[in-house]
Amino acid sequence: KDAEKMTFDEFIDREADTADLNKMFKDFEKSWNNVIDKVDRYQCHELNEKPGMSRNMPIIMGLIEERDSSIYLCAVLEYLIGLQNNFLRDVMTIPPGSCKALRFLEQTSFDTEEGTSAPTSTNQYSIRSLILNQAHFDNIIKYDQEEFSGILRFSQRNLGVGRGLDVIYDLQKIEVELARQLVFEKVYIDTVGETSLYMQPFSYHMELIQVSTRILGDIQNLIAQEPIPTELAELLTGSPANMLSFQPNSMDTSFDNPSEILSSLEILLCFIKRTPGGNGESFIKEYVNQWATLSGLNENHEFRSLLNKPLRLKHLISLYELIEGQVANLTIEYTHDKYKEELTPKQRGEIDNVIEFEIKQPATIVDGKIMKFSAEAFATALRRFIYRFLQGEKQKETDPLNIYVCEPSLHFWPPIISETENLDELFPESLLVNQAFEAYKYVTDQIEYHKQMASLREQQIQNKLNNPEATRLPPTIPDSSRQGQRRRPRRYNDVL
Repeated sequence: KDAEKMTFDEFIDREADTADLNKMFKDFEKSWNNVIDKVDRYQCHELNEKPGMSRNMPIIMGLIEERDSSIYLCAVLEYLIGLQNNFLRDVMTIPPGSCKALRFLEQTSFDTEEGTSAPTSTNQYSIRSLILNQAHFDNIIKYDQEEFSGILRFSQRNLGVGRGLDVIYDLQKIEVELARQLVFEKVYIDTVGETSLYMQPFSYHMELIQVSTRILGDIQNLIAQEPIPTELAELLTGSPANMLSFQPNSMDTSFDNPSEILSSLEILLCFIKRTPGGNGESFIKEYVNQWATLSGLNENHEFRSLLNKPLRLKHLISLYELIEGQVANLTIEYTHDKYKEELTPKQRGEIDNVIEFEIKQPATIVDGKIMKFSAEAFATALRRFIYRFLQGEKQKETDPLNIYVCEPSLHFWPPIISETENLDELFPESLLVNQAFEAYKYVTDQIEYHKQMASLREQQIQNKLNNPEATRLPPTIPDSSRQGQRRRPRRYNDVL
């Protein structure tokens, strides 16, 4: 909502580097206004209105999203990149070897024809493909009228009698110059991943996972991850090891503003995903400080204090999940009512059959198969799903819950669970997305109940140890009226 209301002028004025932003916006404004009238559609959307760019326009016009006003920027990028990609495709249709100016594109490949032992060589053109964020300035075709007019220097007047108005062009040199300016080091621009976008969609605050659902897996592939050691986790949270367990109803957090820390971590995760990664043993603080782009993260006092702890890049996902859990505890109650459908007694029974409360491991696993989940691991997976997927209120309510929660690439479970064979078989199939919150509440209530019962049992045991006399049964006092009387033997007739 803020992006729809705030103008470029307001955004620039509140930033520290106003001069640089002013210059960049002028270039952006000029480019936009030169192109927008040439753009008629974006995919299946007709662009009937073509707004001009100015400082009074909302900043949402400069954000990559396939919706609302952001669609204009997507359309402009698609148009410009289409010009480059289509031109390079046309160049590729020129037969290899027929144009000396394009020899730098040729690569020799060797093929062995059937029935012969000698390989034959063929020349083919090769042009690299990159996504826009990876491309350098020289990889983009630029039309500079002054520079292209210099091509005319490869010409001369015909000095023959009566031919003074004729111009003789050195076509070979012109061809070489055009190839240098328009083709050399130029690349195809690819879309990002499986999307139709040429840049990553903009991630709003607290919407990282909704936009890039598999980013945690992408980071794991770039940098091998490990859990934060217990001692370090205690240092971060200020809680002893036995207090780091699942506390679903706790509104207390170890940080004054965990959502701001989480936002900073989202920026860091997005940045790492777009780079070659890093050494897992490197400290996160060192990594942040070596990139000027990430310098803004140090403006957050709590995040800066967090970086002073001995956290390494291999702890990044564990750190994210730790902070995410604290934020989720504060916000999960505000999940939309459409995701709070009641459970049936049968569904509660199905949940009871797959969880247990006494184990300390995430699950009981035998021969690579899960026998039962720990209640805390089960609740944590549900909490992560609710926080990451249901805050935006876009998830279809009637979808089976297990198609999301049991997807290993979404990282709801510890690796020891997500790597097993029967995760999707054990998770209750009857649960739907709109019951996620109630399933979570049911399990967390059961966790609290079992904790209270365990605490009560411990207290009773302690009381027995401290005061054994209080628990000893009193001796039976004999009946004085019966003293001295002999008991009559029991007879068969008495029984009858």
